[in-house]
Amino acid sequence: MATGIFELSDNYSCSDGTWAVFRSDSSIACYTKLYAVQGPGDFNYTYSKTGCEQQSGSPLAGLHYKEDMSYMNSLVEALKPVKGLDSFYSRIDGIRTTACQKTPTTEYCMSVKGFNFVGQPVKSFDSYNWVTNSSSREKSGYDCLVLVSDKKKPLRVDVKSCTKNSPLTVQLVFCSKPAFT
Repeated sequence: MATGIFELSDNYSCSDGTWAVFRSDSSIACYTKLYAVQGPGDFNYTYSKTGCEQQSGSPLAGLHYKEDMSYMNSLVEALKPVKGLDSFYSRIDGIRTTACQKTPTTEYCMSVKGFNFVGQPVKSFDSYNWVTNSSSREKSGYDCLVLVSDKKKPLRVDVKSCTKNSPLTVQLVFCSKPAFT
């Protein structure tokens, strides 16, 4: 300023190839999506977690605010005609803790404390629209959170297999991190 010259610089909240989601608390999340260009997709939890880290430097995305669910719903709806599918899963952050695999219906295990998150820890399940509830454990190994896209029904969250496509395929993976990091 002393020299009378101003300098302009750009400060982007999210890097190229990511999308900014503006949340009600004034925070910004940078999202990346991974999906199979051809074939059925087979995004198990470990592959998805590693893919997010390698492709975008972001962890799997959690649902922190209603804006996160709205954004994910928009991308799921956009992917349906591209993939020619009405029903599929999308991988998000959240895997049931080892202790809660034995007791998923306890109050503690039905809360966010019953799940480990690789990204920013989810504070509550308030933004989650459940198929049933967080205690769902249809089979052994059904311990990972997924979004369920099922024809004309609204996007919902369920607890499904961490390793297999069952009964739907995992077609999409959501990754996110806070902006300006």
